[in-house]
Amino acid sequence: MQNSVIELVTFRCKEGVGSDAMSSTANAMEAFLHAQAGFIYRSLSCDEDGLWHDIVYWKNLEAAQQASENFMQNTLCQDMMAHIDTDTVRVRHMQACSEIMSLAESA
Repeated sequence: MQNSVIELVTFRCKEGVGSDAMSSTANAMEAFLHAQAGFIYRSLSCDEDGLWHDIVYWKNLEAAQQASENFMQNTLCQDMMAHIDTDTVRVRHMQACSEIMSLAESA
């Protein structure tokens, strides 16, 4: 079985956009993500320097790329992008080398 593809997006919010506003807008994307073929898991975090890390696991690279195309057309996603300083966005895709899930999580 092929390991999943990890999409790592880092960014900073526009001046004046707080973490509550970003988290709320990002959480509203849940329905969008669940509707994407190949979606597995997502986490969103912000480090102590204000850099956001959006980590999404996909079944394969094709699913990740299709979701990226769909992202740009979706209203909820456009709302999220309105909060982001686009000059700071960095998107990376990588094949997972190793994956393990807690037995409690898989039950």
